[in-house]
Amino acid sequence: MKLATLRDGTRDGRLVVVSRDLTRYTDASFMVRTLQAALDDWPRYGPQLEAMAGSLETGAVPSSRFHEHDATSPLPRAYARIIFPDALDGHELAPSAHFGAPRDAILVERDSSLDARIEMAAIFGDLPAAATRDEVSAELRLVMLGNRVRQANGRPGSEEIVTCYSPVAVTPDELGPGWDAVATDLTLHLSVNGRPFEHAGTRFFSGFADRVARLARVRPLYAGTIVVSPVIDAGPSVKIGDSLRIEMREAAGHSIFGAIEQPVQRPG
Repeated sequence: MKLATLRDGTRDGRLVVVSRDLTRYTDASFMVRTLQAALDDWPRYGPQLEAMAGSLETGAVPSSRFHEHDATSPLPRAYARIIFPDALDGHELAPSAHFGAPRDAILVERDSSLDARIEMAAIFGDLPAAATRDEVSAELRLVMLGNRVRQANGRPGSEEIVTCYSPVAVTPDELGPGWDAVATDLTLHLSVNGRPFEHAGTRFFSGFADRVARLARVRPLYAGTIVVSPVIDAGPSVKIGDSLRIEMREAAGHSIFGAIEQPVQRPG
């Protein structure tokens, strides 16, 4: 299942279900207005959204053309965000945040270099303190592709310019079997100004559930918490005038999350 949030003038937008090929959507907001509301009562709304997704694929529900530039981040704001750094141990608890849209420009005042950190983001349901690995796996609701832009050579605590997530969030089954393993049949396509950015390799969720379970030993996680982990060791550096494109595709070449496309510009 693929879900998106369309802009509607409110902080949290309206929830829609998107077809697997990312060409069509059907409105879900009459049933549950926002993605956060769906996450708060997933046992009720999750199956209904899945049924709606099936009906969308067969043409059994009204649908409209899906335009990725109309979407904001699937979860436009989150109560909590936990960031796993490159190291295997440790994490950073980031404050609640409002996230940019995947087609909005990155706005910077001065002409300095910025680092793009490409991440996979997992959205969980409620996890009690001391949750087991199996409970962590069961409470993984959705996955997104993300881009967290910081000042170049930024260290933990340095200024975060903007974070955005992909046009759609997907249930783990959309990634193929074994979400907690290295998904070698998924490829990251990353370019700056239309030129491919060479990266050594791609990491996904290997050992991810174990790390989240270790984290949950000391604190509960509440529905809508985003947990992020880097996809590649080092992302590109960009500056004013550059344009960044990020997309992940499956073995047949189809986009999974839609594309993040961000020009870097001065305000105004």
